[in-house]
Amino acid sequence: MKGLRLGAVVLLDALGFKGIWNRTDPKSVLRQLKSLKREGQNLQGIDRSGVLLQADALDHRVRCISDTIIVAVTLRDSAIGHYPERPIYRAMLSAALIASHMMGFALDGSPQFLFRGCMATGRLNIDGDFLIGPAIDEAAELFEQSDGPFFWMAPSALRINDSYADTFVDRIEPNLMVRYPIPVKNGKSIETLVHNYFGLTQSPNQRAITRENVLHAFGSTELSPEVEKKRCNTLSFLNHIQQIATTSSRYRKFKFRLPHLEDITYDQKMYILKHAGPDTLLSFNNP
Repeated sequence: MKGLRLGAVVLLDALGFKGIWNRTDPKSVLRQLKSLKREGQNLQGIDRSGVLLQADALDHRVRCISDTIIVAVTLRDSAIGHYPERPIYRAMLSAALIASHMMGFALDGSPQFLFRGCMATGRLNIDGDFLIGPAIDEAAELFEQSDGPFFWMAPSALRINDSYADTFVDRIEPNLMVRYPIPVKNGKSIETLVHNYFGLTQSPNQRAITRENVLHAFGSTELSPEVEKKRCNTLSFLNHIQQIATTSSRYRKFKFRLPHLEDITYDQKMYILKHAGPDTLLSFNNP
């Protein structure tokens, strides 16, 4: 597809934003939105190489349009090998890091914002205010479907994760996301990877603070049945993460395998030849 690049895209939007002007000082809301925009631009980096994951082969775009955050991380030519899907995982990791940071930043601000959304992968392009490509279409179709403040992987991203995560040392799961059946608006659930808010490495005190902040963001007044349902869904998820963090060790045991030889780029092959020799290349898996 001409004009489109491979990569990952995240779409997030703030829960309960409609009518927020009637509940909160509009100047405070605008100030918080401007802070989010500045933070997104900082995470994008001056040369768009990103600041949370050092990867010169990735191009980052962070856009904030009202209460919607768009994070797009695409592959530069140097990142694309014979089979280009594997490096998309690195784009996913960088996009997830940025989205996670933005969600935490919004939660710590005033007023507090809770975001929901999803990450998709594939072909995409962002040119100014124009977003095009099948990855954008998938994310746009799904990012408002969760019944609560859940940031999760769309099917295209989950497939990349399950195919290639074990060929990387840096992992999205479980540091940023864990397996969970997220509730969606039609009453069903989707098994996927979900942003875990406080992770598995925070101290019990840090987890308690984050948990309190997430629940506090729903408001202290009487909630409508619809909002109360979202809060209950969120509480169930936070309880699930708490249980994993305190009782389970299975997430701390990583499998690792070498990628297929054809999964790595020409530059990576040359680096291996130079520093480790041809025998190391032969140890890689064959497709």
